[in-house]
Parts: sequence; C-alpha cells; structure tokens
Amino acid sequence: MLDNRRREGVSLAGPTNVEQQLRCRLTAAAPDDGAKMSELVRRLCGRPSRVSRIALGRQSKNLQMDRPGRAAASEYLRRKGTEAPASKLLSGLRSTFQKFEQSIDPVPEAVRPRRPGATSWSVHEIVDHLVETHRPAVLELRALCAGIPPSGGPIPARLTSVHPFERPWAALVLELKDIHAKVLELVGDAGDATPIAAKAPFVMVVKVPGPSAPEVVEWVEALDWKAYAQALRIHTHEHCAQVERTVEALLPKR
Repeated sequence: MLDNRRREGVSLAGPTNVEQQLRCRLTAAAPDDGAKMSELVRRLCGRPSRVSRIALGRQSKNLQMDRPGRAAASEYLRRKGTEAPASKLLSGLRSTFQKFEQSIDPVPEAVRPRRPGATSWSVHEIVDHLVETHRPAVLELRALCAGIPPSGGPIPARLTSVHPFERPWAALVLELKDIHAKVLELVGDAGDATPIAAKAPFVMVVKVPGPSAPEVVEWVEALDWKAYAQALRIHTHEHCAQVERTVEALLPKR
C-alpha cells in the first residue's frame, strides 16, 4: 500500500567512463551526498502510483534523447543477466550479499541513525530501503522462476517504510539476511533449465548530461528472471558502496 511507504530524493553523479555506465544500469535509486557514485542507474521497487506515472510522463522527452543509453543498459543486462550461466549469477549474488552484510556489521550503534547530509540516508535507512524493496522482489523473482509474470506494476522509487527508525536494527538485519537467503535459494534451484519467457516490469532511472545540468531519464524495462537477479545484485552492490561512503563521512578523520 502506498500509504505506508515513503519516497526520498535522489542525487546521482555522472559516469566517469563507458564501462562504468554499462555496469551501473540497474540499481535502485537512492539519495546520496553527491559524492562520486559507482552506479548511475538504480532498480526501483514498488507498486505504480500516480506520482510515478506523472514522473515517467515528464521524462518522455528526455527518454527520446537517450536511446543509446537505454540500449546500452538493455545490452548489459542481456549479457550479464539473461545469457549468463545460473551458477555465475548465484556466485555473484552470494558474494555481494555477503559483502553488504559484512559492511554493516561493524557500523557503530551511534552512527547508524545519523545522516551525512540533509537529503542523504543514514545506514539504518539504507538497510530499511533494501528490506522494503527486496521483500517484494523475492515474490516477483519466485513468480518469474515459475514462469508467471508478476501481477501489478513496477515498485516506486526510493522505497522505505514510513518510520524507518521505529524498527530495531537487529530486526532489520535479520530480515535482510533472510531475504538474501531466499533469493539465493530461488536462483540456486532455478538453474539454466528454467525458462526465461516470463518477465517483470522494472523502472529504469538514468542520469544523463543535459543542456545546463544532469537530467534524470526513466523508462520501464521488462526483465526475465536472470536479468532480474542481476539487477538485485547490482542494487545491493551500490548500497554497499553507499554504506561505506556514509560511514566515512560521519566518522572522525584520522
């Protein structure tokens, strides 16, 4: 339900090279402090809303201007997702999930709720965001692996709970680890024999150069289960880097 979720702003830095653009086409949009970002495109989770439909409509002109970028994003997912061996997808997911869990474990309790900037997320909010987005992602991935297109539309951008800080840290981390285990189980059980005909809609968000300033372009991309799994990996990878930047900005310089 949209009444028990909230959305945050986003600040994305531009690409530093072509390879970086191709590697970053599918992670979920999230606010940051404007520092150098390793990813340009974010996977967005949630149900369709009037706000998101309006936002997509407003970006239609930019979308026409960015067809090469859109093609590059689709090509990257095809190579690294759809055509990738299931074993490689599983290995990448396991490694990235483990890295994220290890990145949040040592964060001091006093640092977790602090924001490095007015429009930035705290570490607690980053974990809340991953829980809120990947929880429904598990259901969609399960449907795709069963050959069933998920019902409903793509999940809205920058999804978090209404009151992220009301949920204890330990409970958030426990659920995140459970979600990770479910994703790994689904991908491991699927294997290369699982058909890729069923697809789920993803909202793609890209920051591209504009006449006077960077502009955000959005479109909906249909992904099969392998591309979907790759999207979850990239999403987690980006937020792992965001956690590291957040902690670095908050801790005293040595």
